[in-house]
Amino acid sequence: MNYALDLVANAHRQDTDAWIVTLNFIHSQIGHAFVAFPTPNMGPVYIEPQLDYAYSNIEIGKPLCLAVDTGVCEYDWGNVIAIHQPVQCNATTTQCWLEDQ
Repeated sequence: MNYALDLVANAHRQDTDAWIVTLNFIHSQIGHAFVAFPTPNMGPVYIEPQLDYAYSNIEIGKPLCLAVDTGVCEYDWGNVIAIHQPVQCNATTTQCWLEDQ
């Protein structure tokens, strides 16, 4: 969570739009957070701030996979069941909520 918060804060300091995305998985009580950057022609680009990886398009019902090699899926948590964006998160509690709440 802290890496994602730091990446968004650093992007905003550089006048670059970015937001946190969280996912829930079918086989895990633990969610996952990463960062999205908008692009003018490709839609959002999703970055894993801990490892500097890009994710392929995230979709409900599919696993979370790398953009470079879509056969490599990061986690064995099962398929994505919920996508939340943009969210605000608390670094101390690691709790996140939708920005409009």
